[in-house]
Amino acid sequence: MGFYRRLPTLFRLKMEGTKKDMPDRRRVPDEYSLQLFANYTAGKVPASSYESMIFHWGKYGFIDAQPEIEAFLQSSDVDVRIAALHALTSYFRLQKYWPTARDFFLYGSDIFERFAGALALGRLQQNTQDRKTLGLLASVVADIYEDEEIQRAAYQGMLLVALGKWEIFESGFYIDQDVDWEFINTSRDSDLTTELRRESQQAFAEFNAGKLPKQDEYAFLLKCGRARLQEASETIETFLKNKSLLLQKTALRVLLLYLQIPNSWQFAVDALQQGAWVEDGDQLQHDPYSEYRQEAAFILGKLMRGTRDKNTLRILDIFFVDNNVSGEVQRASIDIYFGDHSKEHSSVAAYGEIVAYIRSPHEDKNE
Repeated sequence: MGFYRRLPTLFRLKMEGTKKDMPDRRRVPDEYSLQLFANYTAGKVPASSYESMIFHWGKYGFIDAQPEIEAFLQSSDVDVRIAALHALTSYFRLQKYWPTARDFFLYGSDIFERFAGALALGRLQQNTQDRKTLGLLASVVADIYEDEEIQRAAYQGMLLVALGKWEIFESGFYIDQDVDWEFINTSRDSDLTTELRRESQQAFAEFNAGKLPKQDEYAFLLKCGRARLQEASETIETFLKNKSLLLQKTALRVLLLYLQIPNSWQFAVDALQQGAWVEDGDQLQHDPYSEYRQEAAFILGKLMRGTRDKNTLRILDIFFVDNNVSGEVQRASIDIYFGDHSKEHSSVAAYGEIVAYIRSPHEDKNE
């Protein structure tokens, strides 16, 4: 399911899930909820209607459907999984699903799952100033290797926990300049590092013993990255030749940014120039939108952030005319040249300054 197909779902998560007049989950369910439930148990509800069915049950407080909704957390359809989490957390406010929300937020394989996880954490602990939830969310806001969209969602979750309101940020909101960093730093949880390391070591042991399910491999990679589990480096490197593009991209980021293996810069350059590994297949078919090369550009930007390294900027500049990667190349170049993302540094004039610097025959004094 495509990005634009899922925008209505995300809009509903933000707008419906933060209304103050939430339904009383103890009230008598409405007639339509009962009819939906009867039809579902009789096998008469098509899979295409599961998402809207779950939203209706949540919105109208039909908590009798909790077991059925919980089962949908394991659905292969990401929108159905999100709807289930939303009903159980934002509508029913069931605290037992805090660990589930945490896993969605940290390890969701879809960006909208992670958005939903951040909202769920915020809703479960809305206006409680809960230290554990704030610490978890703050760790992601402060993670410079995270995607900015995820950092913003984490910050929104923090504001929901701390202040009780869900802020809708405009496109001009920049993490580097607009976040209250004192709030972030004072919210950090010193116990989280130990928790993440223990979690990653357990996953690594399960992988080595052949007991890690295939569907958990993505989370396994992220757990090793977040915990900086260096002993897993060789194992993670094998995923660079995995048939799954998602696992390839994730392994690349974990190895080069979180673990910073030797020759990370050259690894990233090679990935940008060569693209994803394919076994006896068509690379264009495997990665039609050059996601692997986008990931490589992102990594170069973070590895060389603030250095103004002209060699790296020139390599990136070669790919600026490639429509598949030009956006990520531009963002990476801003990272390298300015060292931050702000309104001032995201203008056309600012990028023109970078281009002029690249074209200049004079070497920078920092080189």
